[in-house]
Amino acid sequence: MGRETWTLCALAVVFLTATRTGWLAAADHTPGATLSAPELRAKLSECLQRIRSFRVVYRSYGYDPERFPAGTYLHRVVVAKAPYSLYHVSAHGHDALDWHDDYYQQRAYITRDHLYNEFPVNRSYFDHEMKPSEGLPGTLPGEFFFLATGIWPLTAREPPRPDGRPYMLSEVAASEEYSIVRPRQELVDGRWCHVLERPGYDRLWIDAERGCALLARETHSQLNGAMVQRIELGDHQEIKPGIWMPKTMRNVQYDWLCPDEAGRKRIVLDGTFRILEIGVNDVEDEIFQFDPQAGALLDNGVNRPRQVREGGLDHLDDLLLWARKNASVPSISSGATSRWWALVPALLVMAACEFARFGRKLFARQGNVEKGAAA
Repeated sequence: MGRETWTLCALAVVFLTATRTGWLAAADHTPGATLSAPELRAKLSECLQRIRSFRVVYRSYGYDPERFPAGTYLHRVVVAKAPYSLYHVSAHGHDALDWHDDYYQQRAYITRDHLYNEFPVNRSYFDHEMKPSEGLPGTLPGEFFFLATGIWPLTAREPPRPDGRPYMLSEVAASEEYSIVRPRQELVDGRWCHVLERPGYDRLWIDAERGCALLARETHSQLNGAMVQRIELGDHQEIKPGIWMPKTMRNVQYDWLCPDEAGRKRIVLDGTFRILEIGVNDVEDEIFQFDPQAGALLDNGVNRPRQVREGGLDHLDDLLLWARKNASVPSISSGATSRWWALVPALLVMAACEFARFGRKLFARQGNVEKGAAA
């Protein structure tokens, strides 16, 4: 072939390649990122400032199946309000045991300068002084709703920092370590999301068009780069104008310390949580005020328990009703756990009744009742 023929062939190849590339580009509907990392963090910060308080009730299903029978669930109530107040209920239940009857359930009341931790079935509690800027005590910083959504309205209190690093979205928005936005958006739960990264460590899928709602998050180990956890948030609803909240949460954890690469991809936990109730910016301060029940015992673990409210004889009636309701819970077939699960209610009733009967009589004899004690 002559030179002109080769030239025409080359031009035809270039034309067809360009045309094909154009067709592919037209067929690819993946949108590009419209915000840089600083712009996305600024928008995220602006959206978070709209949330001054929230109240959420959620429940897990398929809870820890290796330790508990099928049907066991975790029930949580979390109420947080700027700048420092928190109300937190943690209880377990089962298809045959309502969470209200969980003997070990706990309720925490945190105000500006105080924590009250109550065991309502036993009518006992302890208190602890707190600084307004102090972080949450005990296991409360690990509350899953905080860690899953990254929402932290307690602006005066130190936020949870797993491994000492910024994690709550308010701190992510302020951190220049989150320096990369992927050039193209990615689809999560039917929504196009900007992907914000702290390179090699943390990756967040953010729906910039719906209040910068977090739809997914992956964290990686700085030791070996393996994925430690993936959180997925779905079924978002616009609770208030510009504020979107999820109705489902999923927690997937991996065996990231396994010595071989294939083992590090193995899932060791896959938990699903369903949000039953959720609201924002309509929390009243009264919910954070602790009022001990009649006959309540103050037990700070140092001195002898002390009755701080008169009355409490009805507690024995409550325990009797509790026993009638729960002592005959049918055995649940679930391996070895079924044998002890069926005995738990009866054993707890006997222990609680004996403790309550002995304690009330002892304190009554010693005149250790402080009538009309304030909360």
